[in-house]
Amino acid sequence: MLPRQRGSHAGSAVEVDAWALAGLPGRVRFASYLTVRNSAPYRLIVDVLLEAQARSLTGVARVDLPRLLREHAAERYGEGVVDGLLREDALELDQKMTQLFKWGTVESWQDRAELETDFLRNRERYQLTQQAAELHRFVVAQEQAQHDTSTSVLLGPALIAKHVEEFCSAVLGRDHETADTAWAQVQLTLSDMQRAAHRWQSAMAHGLSGAPSADKIESLTTLLRNYVDVWGASVDLHTPAIGALALRVTEVDADSWRAIALHRLGAEAPDDVLADAVRELTDASLTLKAWFCGRDNESRRLRRQVRDAVPDVLRSHRTLLSLGGAVSRRAEVLSLAGELERAEDDHAAWSLWQRATGLYQPVHLILNAPDAAPAGSSFWEAPPAAVDRRLRARGHQALKGTPGRIPDLSQARAVARSKAAQARRELAEAEEGILRRSGQPLSMWDELTDAEGALLWELLSTARAGTRHSDGSRSASTEDARWQIRMVPAPEAASSAIIQLPEGVVVLDDVTLEFERE
Repeated sequence: MLPRQRGSHAGSAVEVDAWALAGLPGRVRFASYLTVRNSAPYRLIVDVLLEAQARSLTGVARVDLPRLLREHAAERYGEGVVDGLLREDALELDQKMTQLFKWGTVESWQDRAELETDFLRNRERYQLTQQAAELHRFVVAQEQAQHDTSTSVLLGPALIAKHVEEFCSAVLGRDHETADTAWAQVQLTLSDMQRAAHRWQSAMAHGLSGAPSADKIESLTTLLRNYVDVWGASVDLHTPAIGALALRVTEVDADSWRAIALHRLGAEAPDDVLADAVRELTDASLTLKAWFCGRDNESRRLRRQVRDAVPDVLRSHRTLLSLGGAVSRRAEVLSLAGELERAEDDHAAWSLWQRATGLYQPVHLILNAPDAAPAGSSFWEAPPAAVDRRLRARGHQALKGTPGRIPDLSQARAVARSKAAQARRELAEAEEGILRRSGQPLSMWDELTDAEGALLWELLSTARAGTRHSDGSRSASTEDARWQIRMVPAPEAASSAIIQLPEGVVVLDDVTLEFERE
């Protein structure tokens, strides 16, 4: 343990920070405006200063800052925020700007005085420091990335297919300028798609970890919808074409890559810089191949991850509904509901409800008074029993009015029985429909009903989690052992299968499913 360093005054002691002596980085002071208790006004000021950098390189004057704050708040949050919070006395602008300067978030300097009136006004000018500006750009980008999807990601696969085809044609014609331009577009679009995929994977990992919550389920549901819009509608459609073009790109020789790098950097580029540029170009071609070539490429792997997350989302949603934020009694409630449904009449059901819940009818107060009349005495002839004064003053009193009557639930039970019978009929029809399609590739399946689609997801998930055999097929049985499933992989040259559902289409591998039901 390090000794205390005594100060100049008697009785004062200064703790020596061993971490500071070691030279390790600690608190980032210029980011303190994000973590203080009342961070909203600081965020508003930093937002305005960051936007002002696009219009002025000399900072923002103190006299113009209140107006910019009001305009920004009115545009983003409405006039109500402007009227209530941006008063000069409520905002305490000078105090907050001084605090931002102490944190190192902003720079402050005095503007030059040119007129006599300039000496009478506040000539302070403010500008974000370089570190604070970069940090706030990152924060704003991260907040927008939670809700928005880049247009380049939405059009990414189509753009990649177009530019890769242009690149291959330009390389064959020795047009290195066109090849360089097309390949640069491929690199940028592929980078956007990779960032989107990493963001989705991170969101899935967060949503599927730990106990389910309403926020996690909502985030995962939004993620799945965005995936269907981006990947399901575009990547799966263009993957075969991009995969064939990516194989052609890998056949480009080293001299062509070097010529493209020379066009990008210029003929006077050093050899080491030129070698790094060639490595960057060829790495992009390898990334393109890894994403779109082969049966186990990255685009299909991401699709499988999202597909496997669907049952977990549904299971988490059901768990959250059954828990309701407390210990689940779902099994006991369902058992009691079944016994109530099988009751002979309403009186038997009410008796069963009383025994299960303990909600019996009220009973009269029985007092063991010392002078109580013997058993069998008439109510009219027996002497009155003494009741304690506290009980008379504070005891429970009967409510006025007529007693409540047992509700008539016969109609509701009849409706529940009808819905249960309808669900059993739909399930039986769905099972027969799935069995008729046994042994056919998914591309040959006609449109499915809602019940058939739900049953297909359950059987397909069970098969994918089953035992893998040497020929690539998988076999498994459901938990109730009623279904035996065998999944045969699609041929190498087979395209994806499109499953028609009432609410839309689903793109899957063109596998063959074989079912046996006991």
